[in-house]
Amino acid sequence: MKLTKILLMSALTLGISSAANSQAQINLGGSYLKGTGDNDASLWGGGVGLKFFLGDKFAVGGNVGFYPKKTGEVTGSGYDITYSNNLTTIAGSLEYLFTDKKSVIQPYLGADAGVSLSTINYTYNDGVNSEIRNKNNGQYFLVGPKLGVNIGLGQAFGIFGQAKYNLTFGSGDNNSINWGGVGPAISEKPVDKFFTFDAGIYIRLAGAR
Repeated sequence: MKLTKILLMSALTLGISSAANSQAQINLGGSYLKGTGDNDASLWGGGVGLKFFLGDKFAVGGNVGFYPKKTGEVTGSGYDITYSNNLTTIAGSLEYLFTDKKSVIQPYLGADAGVSLSTINYTYNDGVNSEIRNKNNGQYFLVGPKLGVNIGLGQAFGIFGQAKYNLTFGSGDNNSINWGGVGPAISEKPVDKFFTFDAGIYIRLAGAR
């Protein structure tokens, strides 16, 4: 978790140094995650973000996304296999606004960099034996280009939507659990390539405008 702590401390330092001179925006919303790699998990979750505007065109900040545990099942003759994914992302962000931050519609392009915390659990049960196996309970470096839009509903609040493609590194090669030749082989790859689609509300705090 050392890398995670470094990112959190960096974000805190950035926030303290920027808050005195920049307007802040808090994002709160829901999120849908769809894996595009060997693990094609579909997860619903949510997130929170904080950004600071540097002038009228650029914003820097950080965000956290939560995707709670979701369980699936594979059944066969005399056995069943249950598996679950849950995932958390912690990242810093840089964004460029195509219009002035005071515009009602503010499309933006940006990128995130941080960590992805992934856990996969597997359980095999044939009615006699039950084997529990935890795999890829770890953290991985994350980068994610994104495209989004803010839509103002007033001077201090509005709605936002964004799409991001996330790539993680250091998750290793794809292996499979074959349960001693009984039952189908199942990928034990973490969710390492995935789209996220976010939507919600934003609130802008007092600051330099």
